[in-house]
Amino acid sequence: MAKPFTIYKTRKGTRIGVIGLTVNFGLFYELLGWSLTDPLTELKRVMELLKGQTDVIILLSHLGINEDERIAEEFPKIDVILGGHTHHILHEGRLVNETLLGAAGKHGQYVGHIMLDVCQSKTVRDKKAMLYDVNELPESEHERNDANSLIEIGKQLLDEKVVTLSKAIQSDYFKESELPNMLCEALREWCNADCAFLNAGLLLGSLSGEVTKFDLHKVCPHLINPCTVELTGSELKEVLLQARDEKWPHMPILGLGFRGQVMGKMIYNQISFTENEHKVMINGVNLLPEKVYRLAIPDMFTFGKFFPEILRAKRKQYFLPELMRDLLQWKLMK
Repeated sequence: MAKPFTIYKTRKGTRIGVIGLTVNFGLFYELLGWSLTDPLTELKRVMELLKGQTDVIILLSHLGINEDERIAEEFPKIDVILGGHTHHILHEGRLVNETLLGAAGKHGQYVGHIMLDVCQSKTVRDKKAMLYDVNELPESEHERNDANSLIEIGKQLLDEKVVTLSKAIQSDYFKESELPNMLCEALREWCNADCAFLNAGLLLGSLSGEVTKFDLHKVCPHLINPCTVELTGSELKEVLLQARDEKWPHMPILGLGFRGQVMGKMIYNQISFTENEHKVMINGVNLLPEKVYRLAIPDMFTFGKFFPEILRAKRKQYFLPELMRDLLQWKLMK
């Protein structure tokens, strides 16, 4: 169980209280059996607990820049807020009243440095922030060896045989191939959906011979869960026509749990197109405009602005804790 706060003590006796808050994504966290509270309600409770115990208070926030500014207004006793979620960049920090906000973007672009000048009476008399561009920093002496050591630990933890393949299962970003087709079929079956589609860029390589959990992680490393969305036939047709756009395969994707490079070709299961691709069939039957269909997709399509009809859809179901590679493992072992 996570602690509500931690207090660190410096060599000179300064007591630093550290609090962590994240967005209340109840729809997802409750599927994992977690019980959630409102972040600001929790912050108020923790601030009461910290009274008299600290000289400096730092908030690690995954709430976004707007909430960070609001907290700085409402909780002046917080000295520093280190923010994330909205991936904002504050090169020299930002003072809101007496609270210093710090943020370093995303994807390891910058390393941040917060400097607090604490006087002998243990009060903070000055605060500064600075960002360093990682591309301009020299490589640390042991960085590569440390990274390789962590990879080896990961290999050992995931060194569990899943299946032995009699022939290789190929994957290709830009044309029909067996492994993306297999994953798309697994997605539809797992979610008990009418149809499914996904992007071939989810599979970063092929599989052959003895396949371990490490191999599955290597070819499908994404933090992406299966999901279903209910759409009318008219809405589904619009989504599918958008998915046929020639811009998708080579489009770079960053964030949303995706750990690959490009979107890749769209792969379909129980979906087919006829008559210059403008006529859609679901499981061999003409799509009906008023009928409601259950479509299985990777959940990243519900977060980004890829498909407006999916973004607006009211009925979505997320499957946790399974990731896309878990569905691939399930399919391979059937």
